[in-house]
Amino acid sequence: MRYASACLLVLLVTAPLSAQDRDGIAVAVRSTADYPEAREDLLRIAPDLVHMPGFDADPDVAARQAAELRAAGVRWMTGYKDFFTRTPSQLQHMYDHWEDFGFRIKRPEGGPESWAQRDPEGDLALAYAGSRYMMCPNNPDWRAISREIVLNLAAGEVNGVMCDNPMCRCYCEHCQAAFDRWMRAHGYEQIARDLLGVDPDGGPIPMHLPDASADVRRTLLGLCRRFWTDSMADFFREVVTAAGESVDGEGNFLVAPNSGGYRWFWAQTARGVEPTLWGDAVGTMYVEPGVFPGVGTTRYFCGLQQDDLHTNRFDYLYAEARGPDVQSTLQKAYTGVLRNPGIAHLALAEGFAHGGAFVIYPPTKRYPAAPDMNLEWAQPMVEFIQAHRDRMHSESAATVAVVYSPFDAMFGFNAHHHQVHVCTEHLRRLHVPHRLIHAAAERMATELAEDPPELLILPHARVLPGGPMATLAAMIERGETSVLALGECATHDISGAPTEDRWLPEPSAEPAVTTVGAGRVMALDVTLSDTLPGPAARMYEGVCRLLGRSPSIMAPDAYPHLAAELRRIGERYQVHLLNYGVPFATEQGATDAVPIVRELEVTVPVQCHAADPEVTLIRPQLDDITLAGDPHADGVHVTVPQMGVYALLEVEGLPLHDGPPIADPAAEGRRATATMMLDRVGPSFRLLPIDADSAEAPEVPPALRDTQEWYLKLADDAPLHVEVSVAGRAGGHPLSLTLISLDGEVISRDNTGTGPDVMEDWSPMETLTLETAGPGDYLLVAASGGNLYRMRPICQRAVLLAGGSRAMHLCDPEPTAPMYFFVPADCERFTITAGAPQPEEGLRLIVRDPSGAVALDEAGEMDATGVFEIDAPPAHRGAAWSFTLGPGPEGRQDDIFVTLKGIDPFAAYTPQQLLAIERD
Repeated sequence: MRYASACLLVLLVTAPLSAQDRDGIAVAVRSTADYPEAREDLLRIAPDLVHMPGFDADPDVAARQAAELRAAGVRWMTGYKDFFTRTPSQLQHMYDHWEDFGFRIKRPEGGPESWAQRDPEGDLALAYAGSRYMMCPNNPDWRAISREIVLNLAAGEVNGVMCDNPMCRCYCEHCQAAFDRWMRAHGYEQIARDLLGVDPDGGPIPMHLPDASADVRRTLLGLCRRFWTDSMADFFREVVTAAGESVDGEGNFLVAPNSGGYRWFWAQTARGVEPTLWGDAVGTMYVEPGVFPGVGTTRYFCGLQQDDLHTNRFDYLYAEARGPDVQSTLQKAYTGVLRNPGIAHLALAEGFAHGGAFVIYPPTKRYPAAPDMNLEWAQPMVEFIQAHRDRMHSESAATVAVVYSPFDAMFGFNAHHHQVHVCTEHLRRLHVPHRLIHAAAERMATELAEDPPELLILPHARVLPGGPMATLAAMIERGETSVLALGECATHDISGAPTEDRWLPEPSAEPAVTTVGAGRVMALDVTLSDTLPGPAARMYEGVCRLLGRSPSIMAPDAYPHLAAELRRIGERYQVHLLNYGVPFATEQGATDAVPIVRELEVTVPVQCHAADPEVTLIRPQLDDITLAGDPHADGVHVTVPQMGVYALLEVEGLPLHDGPPIADPAAEGRRATATMMLDRVGPSFRLLPIDADSAEAPEVPPALRDTQEWYLKLADDAPLHVEVSVAGRAGGHPLSLTLISLDGEVISRDNTGTGPDVMEDWSPMETLTLETAGPGDYLLVAASGGNLYRMRPICQRAVLLAGGSRAMHLCDPEPTAPMYFFVPADCERFTITAGAPQPEEGLRLIVRDPSGAVALDEAGEMDATGVFEIDAPPAHRGAAWSFTLGPGPEGRQDDIFVTLKGIDPFAAYTPQQLLAIERD
């Protein structure tokens, strides 16, 4: 095997790469190998763009390498710099050898420590387990140094740079002064008085109020997060402009910022560039000088941090909301554990289908379990994309839109982020074409005016800009759109102030349609879940009631692995079909790695000009064929005879917004969601107690993170008590608990109220109380943003979901107490996966059978998720097994993802708390 092949990324880039290059989608390759090792592959594929973090240090050699690439057809070459996190030794070396770096500015008086971010107490704010300084984007010395670095890069062979890890939570003197100016520039003096209790006439508006109430601290932290994000945008605006001015005055130097993992940085609040996560997936925005567009982030399905299709679902739909003249996008997803050609093709097909870009992140020497294959396996899709660039001048034709508000996460309302994830996932699985609309004022106003959706879904979107909301209310009055509001919506504006004019009705448990002028609105009190069909059925019922028809373009209760995107070019409509049924084969070249779908029935929602419409079917590695379409009231019906991971249908026609009405929307909702429960086992199920030996509950439950789902069996009418403790790693996100019936009804809610000042220390254990609807089965959703929490439901049976569509996300530096799971009597073999995807983190997984004997003992860094198959001997079936987690030999134990496959995906603190699923 050749090392070069294992060190290449293949990705797609949506046009334009620059103002001069607007010829559709481009193919780009990232090489993690040095040029001599990667040379043969790079010249063979001749991509449009090469991202190579390290060209040869000798400028003459680098010039020869660049000339060779350009002669082969490469138009763009980008490098790499980390502008926001640096090790102290790196910075000190630069400071001590200033002349060697070619800077044209005088060395600052203050050294590296003075350029770093500070916490509210004035101490250094460190990143990556305290190993790096976080550099302040408002520090004038660091801005000047960064500008010099970019100027030097732009004067060399590269004409772009990826800027890693932009993150900011700085309270230094420069940020304090800039925050005061920012608040006043936004006219927020009254906000300071009314919400923060601060007199802006008495001095600077502070960034930190340690003695304020939790609500005031939450509001202030939200304002700080908006300010920090704008500060980073200004920082990149400066370096982008500097680079552009240095490249023959044309401004063709690309700057790509990446997020360091802060969720509230995933989407810009105002102007400029958009930092998004490089390592964990989403996208990178390649921004051109002078082009500072609106806002947004990205959406994807194929992140593969785990062993299956890891659905961090913000993918390309935000890119779809941008016009072609506003910003170049280079989107990608981390697929470091990629092991088969089917997923390689699917990843590239996603980028093509969504009009975005996608990386296939290759294994390197750090991933010995993954075969050396990526470029070879990707090449058929690369060739397909190169042959069909003309089909990428398209825009979304989806008439259903979902609003995403980054301001909810900024101000500590964390339900919205999760609900957008789940809502879009449900729409995908129900084959409903949809797009996302970003809630920033200018972006949303433009979307509503230029391409108004037929139906707008607001999933628990509490913080929304007032101007677009007023526009939306007027559109509803005129009958131009309908709105489905899920949960509490539009309660605050983007300053954090409560909204006084509430035009949405109060959320109701019943799907009642309210007529507003000529339009219609439904406010549904429902919390969507990855695993429950009940809430999904009610959401889909609401969509059908408001549209008056089914919006799905395939039978919504069939083909649960398939997704469909609807786009248009002029009068041509495209249906992109993506098959997510790719098995995660661990064998290189596995014969079942590329799944085949046959006789797929699709409805293209257009009215054709011809009586016998012709539909073109386009597939990779196969000839195009023409299919006979069958026109109906709901569109053109067509049968796809066969497809693998991807197919494209094209037909000419006019948009069709009418179709046969649905007689019973409630029945349609139940039928549509019949494939949604726990890895598609059907909506009708019960939770059965399991007879198992008893064991002591752990004194300290494991630390969890983000959103986790628990299934509970309650024995009486008493309220449910849950013991909780929170650590504020992300700050400002209390732990919220929502108790939901299996039919999707929200029974009760409670939260810790923990404020943003708790950072690494755990809060005292407290007890939250939730009212119940009596004995029975429930889903308990626990959400904390990025914070950590320990929780213990006090009830008869309680199991934590660790599979299906959701991994168990633990974040605990200490070894965990045993977690128990049930292996049924008919199970001969099951699978458990574990991964610690962040660098410098590792784990040790020990699985024990019912006798206590070790069935598995695996330790390592596990950046690539370990997939472990375990035989269950007859004597140990029908009993509770256990697993424990501890630090590996290398790296600390921190973010760990665990899934159970081949058995019910439930884990419990004790064997006597276990439950099993009984299906009808």
